[in-house]
Amino acid sequence: MTTKSLHIALLITLCSGVWMQLQAQMEVEPAFCVEWNGIDGYEVRVQGFDDVESVQFSMRWDPTQAALLELVTVQDITDPSDFFLDNADEGELTMVWTDGGLSPLTLLDGEIFFSLRMDVSDVESGAPYITDDPLAYELTDADGNVYMELRAMANCLGSVRSGSLIRGTLLVDTDMDCESSAADRALPSTIITYMSATDTIHTRTDTDGNYLIELRPDDYQVDVQADDYLYTACQAYTLTVDDATAVDTLDILLEEQNICATVHIDMIHSAAITCDETIFQIHYDNRGTDVARGFFIDVSWDPSWSYVGSESAFVRITDELYRLLLPDVDPQSTGTVELRLFLDCDAEDGSSHRVVSQVLPVVYCEEISPDWSRASIEVEAECEGDSVRFAISNVGIVAMAEPLDGIILEDDLGGFVRDVLLPPGEQIIEKREANGSTWTLLIPQVSGHPGSSFPAVSIESCNDGVTMNSLGFRPDYAEDDEDVFIDRDLLIADRDELSLKSALPTGYGPENFISADRSIEYTLRYQNTTGLTLDRLSFVDEIPESLDIESLTDIQSSHPVQVILNSDNSITFSFTDLLLPDSSINSVESQIYVSYRLSPVEGIAPGTLIENYGELYLSYDRAAKTALVFHTVIDSLGPIITSLLDLPQSKELQIAPNPSASNNVIHLPNLVHDGNSSFTLISADGRVVVRSALLDNHIDLSPHDLPPAWYLLQVYTHEGHLYQAIIMLTE
Repeated sequence: MTTKSLHIALLITLCSGVWMQLQAQMEVEPAFCVEWNGIDGYEVRVQGFDDVESVQFSMRWDPTQAALLELVTVQDITDPSDFFLDNADEGELTMVWTDGGLSPLTLLDGEIFFSLRMDVSDVESGAPYITDDPLAYELTDADGNVYMELRAMANCLGSVRSGSLIRGTLLVDTDMDCESSAADRALPSTIITYMSATDTIHTRTDTDGNYLIELRPDDYQVDVQADDYLYTACQAYTLTVDDATAVDTLDILLEEQNICATVHIDMIHSAAITCDETIFQIHYDNRGTDVARGFFIDVSWDPSWSYVGSESAFVRITDELYRLLLPDVDPQSTGTVELRLFLDCDAEDGSSHRVVSQVLPVVYCEEISPDWSRASIEVEAECEGDSVRFAISNVGIVAMAEPLDGIILEDDLGGFVRDVLLPPGEQIIEKREANGSTWTLLIPQVSGHPGSSFPAVSIESCNDGVTMNSLGFRPDYAEDDEDVFIDRDLLIADRDELSLKSALPTGYGPENFISADRSIEYTLRYQNTTGLTLDRLSFVDEIPESLDIESLTDIQSSHPVQVILNSDNSITFSFTDLLLPDSSINSVESQIYVSYRLSPVEGIAPGTLIENYGELYLSYDRAAKTALVFHTVIDSLGPIITSLLDLPQSKELQIAPNPSASNNVIHLPNLVHDGNSSFTLISADGRVVVRSALLDNHIDLSPHDLPPAWYLLQVYTHEGHLYQAIIMLTE
């Protein structure tokens, strides 16, 4: 991207009457403006501005690159009469301020001095900006001291479109009259969408329920992304924008549909560093319409963790389960608790270590489907001697109405668990060899079950103490934490430099396959290794069209963060007033991180590639671009071959024998052979392991040296017919 500078010279008068002029110019790329072809805003902030009696300076810019639209002064700090704008058309403005010795001016570090709105509509790439490096200036205070830290910072104000500014508050109409009143309750952290025939623009309410959005002239419909089983809009909100410079207000009121407390929980953590502490921040949030009473939080973890401590009153249940009783939580009220866990010194780099936080009791506020039998499946896994022990339990109050088939994977290969049919309170046990492999169990939830549960559990490093462990497979599949009352995190042990961006699940196979109906939890993370204390940092995440920006949820961060939904579908996570120390001073507290969930867009086609990356800004300078994180969408919750079996126009292929030894000859009795067919064997993770011509109705497996597992066998005939079936290969 080409950048274009705004030239600035600042002249400030000293008490002695001596004049000093310093000039500085630097080209850096601006951090937050995402659409240059419109209106850019700039804030001029100060640092070290104490007891100042007089200031004089000038600002210059290229008038072919930008035109000054408006200068916004700050009440009680500056006044329009302090500025000379006669030469603004030529790219120059001058400020002269003095208090005549009456009341010297003091501003907090980082406080806004004044703001500018610039029209850069004719700029093809890049933008004029004000650098955040120290600039030339002179000033004096009551004691005659000279200050050297007046800074003009390239912080876009959010005016990145040429349009009308709309602001307002999202309110819950507690007195049910659809009229604003002091009793109404603000609804924070909620996405509001403005839709026209040509535009779809999103904004997000802040912690006080306020929002701000800029719209081009057009007719808009307004949509609030709130749970429809709890809230409904008081009216169909619409808005016509016909003035590109107006400022309008639109408060949006929602009525309560259901009186229910729904406590959401999210967890954020520092990195998992072997033989060191990890800090876990657990955020709870009553997003319902009633007071949440009698709720508690259970936090559990793998045996690789040990409890260090917490300032909250957690009670030990077992060595790997601690409980915290929550106070009464009012609607739209939140809280955060923190605990510290120590990761075993013997944990291997790259190994995975689970921590689970859950709000209990489980409450479903949405309408329960009449098809739900009241059965409910849960799964567990543990190392047990020379075995991996899986337990599939019905924790519901009635028997399962129909049998379910599950899948057990060894690393990325595996087989079925068939015909699971359990009475209430019963379980079945499946055991596999503790050979160092990563073992994973996936099974659908019973039909009609409320919420978003899909039981899944994995375990690694179960072995005899001698066998090598296969690592890296455990994060491939989504944890069972789509429900709002539970958060399961897999932390990867790592002694090396932290990854700037990561995602869970990682997806399985080389294509990183994920299901279309599962969300992705992204984490942006940075450790300060600059040698300096950082006061400002931002992540800008480029969100592809394959992800639904309206599904943005579960935003958690290590430090207070401002979340901005930009007009180009990117998200800015902005951290200010950090005092983030260098890693040499404090390894844990030098980390900063934010996590959030996004889901694929509705109706996304199988095979769609989801690519996502972000950028890191230290202060206002671009510092790094994250690695690309990608996933490939399939339409099945299990391994890809269960999805491929549902391909339209495919015919069932008969195989004999099945199961078969991996060095056997298999026969295909129902195949109409045309002398020019081909066959393909696909592994559980979607990899093509064999592709060859098919000369007749049998296949000799012995030349292919296939490991024991299950595979999808596909046969394509010369006429274009597809036959397919799953085959199990044994030793």
